[in-house]
Amino acid sequence: MGVAQCDDLLRGRRCWGAATSDAPLQRTQASPLLVTELEKLHNILEHDEDSWNRLFSGTLLFMIYARARWSDAQHAVKLTFDRADGEIHYVEVLTGHHKTMRALQHRHQFLPLVAPAVGVTGKNWAVMWEKARVDMGLNMQKGQPLLPAPLDNGGLSCRALDSQEAGKWLRALLELEGTDQGDRRVSSHSLKCTMLSYLAKRGIEMSDRLLLGYHTSPFTMGLTYSRDGMARPLQVLQAMLEEIHTGRFRPDCTRSGRLVKLASEPQSKFQCESVDSVVKVESSDDEHSVSAWDLVGSDKQPNLPKVIPVDSDHDLNDACTETSSSEMSGDEQTVPAFESKGTRTFEPPVAPEGYQMWQHSKSKILHLSHYKTPNVFECGRRPGAFHTSQGVNPRWDTGICWKCFKHK
Repeated sequence: MGVAQCDDLLRGRRCWGAATSDAPLQRTQASPLLVTELEKLHNILEHDEDSWNRLFSGTLLFMIYARARWSDAQHAVKLTFDRADGEIHYVEVLTGHHKTMRALQHRHQFLPLVAPAVGVTGKNWAVMWEKARVDMGLNMQKGQPLLPAPLDNGGLSCRALDSQEAGKWLRALLELEGTDQGDRRVSSHSLKCTMLSYLAKRGIEMSDRLLLGYHTSPFTMGLTYSRDGMARPLQVLQAMLEEIHTGRFRPDCTRSGRLVKLASEPQSKFQCESVDSVVKVESSDDEHSVSAWDLVGSDKQPNLPKVIPVDSDHDLNDACTETSSSEMSGDEQTVPAFESKGTRTFEPPVAPEGYQMWQHSKSKILHLSHYKTPNVFECGRRPGAFHTSQGVNPRWDTGICWKCFKHK
């Protein structure tokens, strides 16, 4: 309110904490589009009489399947339709202005936004989008943006359509009237999160989702020498889109009804550890594997080895021995798959030779100090009143200072 005399009181942490509400708040995020809404966009691109609606719908589908932010795609400098045998398979856009352009992994590089040409309807939307662009006379080589804003007379302007205008146009096409969306919040950012949300619901690994979302990841060296780091993630995305088209995966349903898989159907084209784990069972004949997919929708249960819960007083090897002895009699015994993997042992932290461990009496964090510099930790800090080097007896789960232990 401009009362400068109250600034000292307002900056006080005690007043700030007392005035802050502890009530939990619902996160405000853009909602992913429904499969029915994607089908509606496909239908507009294919059958709508308005050329601007067809052009806009095709651009929306590219943004959705390319998992692209609206502003990133509008800064595109090149558009490529990847063809093989005369048919478009992928659509690629190069952009130099994007959210992670200052990250070390993407610095001074163009970001390729790649979208498969076949979506949830099983039809090639890229062919119709290319035709809509040609009919409107769009050419990015002339300096035009990916989607220019329309003029009053229906012509093309030199200005790119901004994200707020795109959100209003999107809600108008999908007949979502502003405040009548209920709990949903459909905006231009829904275009980026739609496929990423579907992939998460399908149980795809985090590494593939990070690459498909163009986020920085710890796989810098592998991406540098792969020359095409998006090859596998795009195949995973295409397999998921095919499952949506065939009705095997329904992302709009709740967790209990998303996967529809019959035992007679072939195995999925990509494996997901959370839903497609394989249990191997040895028999007197040939070794065979039973997929978790085969148990969905089937009344028959295979003869799998019994799994015994392991607690703190029951060793894993004892569980394996008890399982094998209870399932088979005589010389033949069933060996569970997890027995061959061994167990992992966690040891308490130890000080390397020439170093001494210090521990904070309250936080229990461990530090290291070299014998030549006993008054300075390896992380650069100095021992305080709560640090001690006497009687340090850490456990396997005791916290450590990462900077001290990283190179030692």
